[in-house]
Amino acid sequence: MTLFVDVAFPRPLLRNYTYAVPDDLSGRVQPGVRVKASLGRQTAAGVVVRVHDEPPDERTAVKDIASVLDASPILPPSILEFTRKLAEYQASSWGALLGLALPPPPAPPLKRRTSRNEPEAAEQLELDLETTSAVASAAAEIGRKIGAGEHAEFLVWGGRGARRAMITEASRQALDHSRNVLVLLPDIARTGDLRFHLQAALGTAPALLHGRMTPRSQAAEWDRVSRGEARIILGSRSALFKPWPGIGLIIVEDESDESHFQADSPSYDVRRGALFRAEEENAVVVYVAGAPTVGSYARARADGSLRILGGEDPAPLVRVSDEAAEKDVLTRAMREGIAGCLAAGGRTVVFLNRRGYASLLFCPRCGFIPRCGKCGSVLPYHKKNDRLVCHACGTEEKRPSACPSCGHRVLEPRGGGVEALEEELKTVFPGARLAVFDRDRAGRAADRVKILGAYGRGRVDILIGTQLLVRQADLPPADFVGIFHPEAGLAFPDFLAPERTFQLLIRMIRFTRPGSKRRGVVIQTGFPDHYGIRAASRADFEAFFSEEIELRRLLGQPPYTAKAEVVLNGRDVRLLGRKSRILAERWRKFGPKVEVLGPSFASEAGRPGIKRVQLELRAESAAAITGLLTAGLRDVGLPATVVRHDGFIR
Repeated sequence: MTLFVDVAFPRPLLRNYTYAVPDDLSGRVQPGVRVKASLGRQTAAGVVVRVHDEPPDERTAVKDIASVLDASPILPPSILEFTRKLAEYQASSWGALLGLALPPPPAPPLKRRTSRNEPEAAEQLELDLETTSAVASAAAEIGRKIGAGEHAEFLVWGGRGARRAMITEASRQALDHSRNVLVLLPDIARTGDLRFHLQAALGTAPALLHGRMTPRSQAAEWDRVSRGEARIILGSRSALFKPWPGIGLIIVEDESDESHFQADSPSYDVRRGALFRAEEENAVVVYVAGAPTVGSYARARADGSLRILGGEDPAPLVRVSDEAAEKDVLTRAMREGIAGCLAAGGRTVVFLNRRGYASLLFCPRCGFIPRCGKCGSVLPYHKKNDRLVCHACGTEEKRPSACPSCGHRVLEPRGGGVEALEEELKTVFPGARLAVFDRDRAGRAADRVKILGAYGRGRVDILIGTQLLVRQADLPPADFVGIFHPEAGLAFPDFLAPERTFQLLIRMIRFTRPGSKRRGVVIQTGFPDHYGIRAASRADFEAFFSEEIELRRLLGQPPYTAKAEVVLNGRDVRLLGRKSRILAERWRKFGPKVEVLGPSFASEAGRPGIKRVQLELRAESAAAITGLLTAGLRDVGLPATVVRHDGFIR
């Protein structure tokens, strides 16, 4: 009897390939081993995902595998199944996800050295003073689930100290039950403090894995886990896929952070992937949030998995300033807040999420606005270099001396950016020391270290930052925070725009020194009465949630319906348009259970030369959408990014 294997290759392919197994290799093939086989004109290595005796279609020529690369499965069944579920859900390449799961090659032996940070005795372990009764109760419940080997899901919401205590105590419970812990962080910059804290509190040095580590460092950390020397793993997105042994607890830190989604191939959402992996490992998954997403909060309230920890830092005094009522660039409240902080010798951070000098140049005679010749995006103006710079694809162009459309000699800047704000602040506060933290002046790691170091040492009075600054960990708190035009994000045609605006404001407000009542925060906006801005100014998630969830109910948005946003990418716009229309019509033939919207051009531009077309699927159940995605995209044969939003409220 001839054996066949289905092989998934670590490439952006939405299908697997079937090969015959020569008799001399039949005893060595198992799911989870790597084999070499012919793929097109090349020989490539892939992972066996199925062994069977079902020959493919008679019209298909079946080739033999060339060799078997592993003596035993390098990936266990739990990893194969978890990645299969995630690939199907995300309409992503199963083989590419399996490529993320492959362990690093063995590292050369190194002389072991004792870390000076590693506790030498139990008496040196740090006592976590943030472990409140709410934290202890939630951790004990999680421990009972881990001890029973049950899969469970929790959302825990609380202040920074309470969240850290929750991670510590839940990890302690897993270790006490001889299960390992995987902590997934949205930003590797946050690993240092948490790694040291867990080491001091639990007496074990966590392993670390992220994409910026060298292969040698990754292999060394993997060896520590394999030998049982590290039972807690801190990592970025890709750490979810590694076949760590004995995982009993998966923690997703800051579940509302959008960095948990990877848009590049293979696209996937860590939050959904963590759930799939926990199911296969009979593990507990804990989503940790300072301000949860609307969808996760609604789901946790509905199924009883929400645990509120409390422990929020004292809220600063936040004032919302209506710039429509004043003519100056800085409102009176903003000027007074910055001036008071400077007079007291304090730190000021101001946020404006617009790079460059102006969002666009505008011809007052004919209305012409310069656009990028490669991707079609509106071109912001950077006065510092006197250039038009595309923030979507990076293309730079000379600033036109006159309107290319009508010849008018003046193009007016509209929508001031950080360069314009820096110019204004220098004029209003001539003695202040300023620094700008954006992708133009803090794009390199060395530049970021230099700017933040100067701010931390008190050599910067006013630090001007874009959203890039929000992502920096362990930044010394400011005495005053000024936030400009947070409503800019509300202009995006996305049902998540109010939530993203609220979340971003909360993160910015938290840069203020805890309990800072005298100086606090000023939000300067043209939409002072928007419910998201009002709720964020009071740090009132419940108020925001109640208005947002009702609006989604009225508009039929998730979580009241399931939704998938599909973006197709290609260089040939005609081919892209034709294939997207074929795909839409194919999906529509499945009947009224799934509503298909589009195709239309995507609102966000792609890389240089890449066009993007989007479609949207809506249905009562996520399963109905999953059934359409992979088959349709496989037939179209174009790269795609899929963002899923599940519906679970009826």
